[in-house]
Amino acid sequence: MEQEHSAPQRPQNECSTRSSSADLRNTPCTRGVGEPVCQLLWHLEECNHLLFPIGYQLIDQEDDDVGELRLVLHPQQDVMRHCESFILSGVHARKAIELFQSLCAVHRCVTLVELDYKIAMSKPLLSAIQGGVGVKRVHVYDFHDITWYYPALNHVVLSLVSTMEHVDELVFRKRHQGSISIVPLSSFSLNGAVATTLKRLDVADVNLGDSEVTKLITLLMGNDTMTDLAVGTSVCTFAGSKTSLGFADYLAKAKNTLRSLTLRSVGFCSAPYLARLVHTICKMTALQELVVDMVPCGREGTDIFAKVVGRSTSLRHLTVVLPPWWDRCMLNDVYQDPDGRFRSVRRWLAVLPHTDTLETLTLDMMGFLQDECRMLFLALSENSSIWKVTVHRLLEWGSIECACRVIRACDLAERVVISNHNVSPNSLSKLPTCPEVKAVTVYSHWFQTTLCDIRVAIGTLATCGHLRSLQMHLFDDALSNYVLTTLASCLVAPNRLSDVEVNLHIRLYNPLHGLQCARECPLIRAVSCNPNLNRITLRQFQLSEVDCQLLTDALRRSTNLHGLVLSGDNSGRFLQLLAPMALKNYTLLYVSLSTTDDSDDEMKILVEVTRRNRSLISRAARFVLGENRSPYCAAAIEFVSRHPRLVQVVMHKAAVGEERARKMIQRALESISSMDSFMMVVRVVKDHVECVRQPDGSTQLDQLNYDCWLHVRQYLKVADVLHDCEPVP
Repeated sequence: MEQEHSAPQRPQNECSTRSSSADLRNTPCTRGVGEPVCQLLWHLEECNHLLFPIGYQLIDQEDDDVGELRLVLHPQQDVMRHCESFILSGVHARKAIELFQSLCAVHRCVTLVELDYKIAMSKPLLSAIQGGVGVKRVHVYDFHDITWYYPALNHVVLSLVSTMEHVDELVFRKRHQGSISIVPLSSFSLNGAVATTLKRLDVADVNLGDSEVTKLITLLMGNDTMTDLAVGTSVCTFAGSKTSLGFADYLAKAKNTLRSLTLRSVGFCSAPYLARLVHTICKMTALQELVVDMVPCGREGTDIFAKVVGRSTSLRHLTVVLPPWWDRCMLNDVYQDPDGRFRSVRRWLAVLPHTDTLETLTLDMMGFLQDECRMLFLALSENSSIWKVTVHRLLEWGSIECACRVIRACDLAERVVISNHNVSPNSLSKLPTCPEVKAVTVYSHWFQTTLCDIRVAIGTLATCGHLRSLQMHLFDDALSNYVLTTLASCLVAPNRLSDVEVNLHIRLYNPLHGLQCARECPLIRAVSCNPNLNRITLRQFQLSEVDCQLLTDALRRSTNLHGLVLSGDNSGRFLQLLAPMALKNYTLLYVSLSTTDDSDDEMKILVEVTRRNRSLISRAARFVLGENRSPYCAAAIEFVSRHPRLVQVVMHKAAVGEERARKMIQRALESISSMDSFMMVVRVVKDHVECVRQPDGSTQLDQLNYDCWLHVRQYLKVADVLHDCEPVP
């Protein structure tokens, strides 16, 4: 019955007519201690309709407290042409800016604002952010672009965040994580009130010169509120000088307050300094989460961080990985002595069986040989506190087969996840006998021999019924209609795939390039016919009209497909077909299209639908976990109880397996199924339903037996019971 009811786009009641911009500007904030949900949530759709011309969206996020809102940059901002000129003129842009100013000035529920260099060029928007009554978190995107292309805006942005008295979270991020800023920033200084109020600071994507690092460490030394810190190469490798303190000195000072630390480095530091850094981290008494994403230094490399597991009494979550571009040749250059490599691996073997505080571990196992893999998983089997282990890059000969064998023998399948295994000709033949491998990536240029070409690899993958995720990179020399047809046959065969990504690295002169535009692609028909897929990613495809229609029909039918990434010619036509039916879709959570067509109206619909659906998932998860039992959250679970993403969120937050998460969701649904529980959650009654008896003895509502009530209940949802909300002035 889920499809037959309107979606709960409002927590209680939403006006039947769209509010005007003047009405929305005059809507007061009703969020308080007794009522965490502001009436603004009644009008998110109207707000986003008006904010669209300036590239903003008002959303609620599952990581935030219930009722908190974010003003975030449009997810398609980098491909939307109008965002470049929104600050110039126009009636729609002016109304959007006025609403933005009102949201910041009036609403305490708006607690986070994002900005980039385009927003930094608008004085009205910057002034609104600076005066935001509830804004306590600011996220700045592509700060290096601001400095590089618009040097004058560097000071403007830093002055803005430095003068905001209530900001306790400041994040500088890149939209495209693969890019590295080689040139250090010439100026980066945070002063004023923000220096003493910050609780979270993320500068991991910012490359700073030594003088700017010194200023940042001085700021950190004067801060006593920081609990969450992420730094990049220039900071975490800074050992200090005769006149300035190093990063390790700050960590020693913050040992009783810092709870989360991220070290992301693409540069080398001296082995003695790295040892000092690790020694300092071992002594931190409040640290619960440590993320290490850095190149190996010294004889032990990143394995030296195993010391933290053995010595820390507070660490709950540890991630130690190498940069994605780091390969086996680079690793061999660092570890020229095999015996030295084994000695460093033994650090993990010594500490993992004995830690009783660590709960999750993510480890990059590049370079681990077969025996080392076996010993590591045996060590994990002796531990009872670690409930989830994620391992990356089991690439050495025999490693993947050995790992799966030990996982099976030690009953670790529920605890160990092998993340996205890169399939090589050496490991391909072993893959069908490794059911513990759920996700694989295949590069066609690895399969160019006569005995093992890409078609042989695809044929082997078709026999692996245990795979859940497949990522395929097909390069120009391997591209042909025959290869695409073979891959399509693999995808339509009986399988358990839920995530498919196909990247075509195709040149213009390839004959396939022109043929794709003219006729149906067998690969697109294959993914469109698979009802089990949760996510589809197709890059550099030339879509025909038939292809666009096939994908649209797949989204209309599927109750699982919640993520779609599509780049290539004619994706604008697909958007035109998708938009009219998107409002009835309660599954889609993320859509990314490369369209540059004049399709703002269609994109606006899609952005709002995905925002609404993500909100439903967030609210439903709160209800399942017992965090919030209000009608606002209860209404959501009835629309997304079967959504695969809801299961994932519950698994993550409750630290349980898939089966347990599904049972928790079912129990939450059953908790509002009876007459009394339903009437209580919609706030019609306080304790139970009791009707006045009629003189004629006719049957009253509270006299219905349970089966009769369930028959009524299947046509009734929490969102159907309307409540009065404050009239908009």
